[in-house]
Amino acid sequence: MRHNAPPELLDTYHAERQQVAADLLQRSSGILSRDQEDSRTGWTRRGDDTLQLDLTYRGGPLAIDRRPTPADDALQAGDRAPDAPCTDTSGTLVRLFDIFRSPHFTLLAFGDTPTPRLTGKQVRTYRIHTSRTGSDTLHDTHRHARNAYANTGLFLIRPDGYIALATHDPNDVTTYLSWQHLTAAASVGR
Repeated sequence: MRHNAPPELLDTYHAERQQVAADLLQRSSGILSRDQEDSRTGWTRRGDDTLQLDLTYRGGPLAIDRRPTPADDALQAGDRAPDAPCTDTSGTLVRLFDIFRSPHFTLLAFGDTPTPRLTGKQVRTYRIHTSRTGSDTLHDTHRHARNAYANTGLFLIRPDGYIALATHDPNDVTTYLSWQHLTAAASVGR
């Protein structure tokens, strides 16, 4: 809220978290059920689903995907932003998770996709590229980042590490950060 987000942002919490809470209750019930109990130890087995690494906000009020119909298995707005090793212009290893830390949005620009001019916003922009040009460039030598995200496009990562926006149009980033989409989203959540 201190970075000029409107009060409607709080109204999206219920719409975004309601399905997550329902899924968590279902998983918890499954863990406690008799059919998962290990007869040798009396302990319940816990699978990868209890780690919540597959948690997604796809279709939620804060997840906007403006790309032409991505494949179902493609990374989309609402998914957790993947980590990948890159190097900075000096050759130092930089992990994407490290640049996502702190209370700011992160914009990843892949390939030659134009980036918006962002002034006065809490956004850090990084270009993921094969060449080492510019102080904001991260070098993706082994294609880990591009394989996880895309060869081209813009991905706006929320402060909590989820993809807020996936697009090819820099104007979509500016619009998202102006919070214009929240008025409609807040009315859906009520």
